[in-house]
Amino acid sequence: MLENVKRITEIISPPDTATGPSGSWEDVEKELGLELPEDYKQFVSLYGSGTISGMISIGNPFIQPVSAQTFWLNWVDIYRDIENYGTEVPFDLYPARPALLPCGNYADVNILNWLTNESQAEWRIIYYSHSKGFFDLGKTTLTSVLLSLLTDVSDLPDGMVDQDPLYGKQPEFIPGFRMS
Repeated sequence: MLENVKRITEIISPPDTATGPSGSWEDVEKELGLELPEDYKQFVSLYGSGTISGMISIGNPFIQPVSAQTFWLNWVDIYRDIENYGTEVPFDLYPARPALLPCGNYADVNILNWLTNESQAEWRIIYYSHSKGFFDLGKTTLTSVLLSLLTDVSDLPDGMVDQDPLYGKQPEFIPGFRMS
């Protein structure tokens, strides 16, 4: 188990029975035409679908009623809607590369994204705040960002998150279907 995933399990216990946690990562990656980060795959495999304290959800391709590629293409369409309402999206969108590929939501309106690249070592995390725009978090991992949000020990940019990420709630994983 990767170190960040292990640390998350020490803060938030995985559910006894995860909702929709499994499937073939190889099939998902083949369909997407890219290899997904190992920390993301481990997190989804352990936790399945649900939210962290009702605030943070991580996309799970195994619970969707559509193919993995359709799931992500539909999620990317959010950025086309944002552009239609006059907000510039300064990145290309999946399936282009480099491009934004959503991987999670925070407070329902903010989006965690990978900025994919030909080499996974060059992937970055881009956070989209509905009220403040885009934040480039650099070459970090999704689980590093989750740890920052969960522990308040943060390398995240000032002003990225309006207030306590969990609004004073004790971190917990709440299993359930979430269409992210």
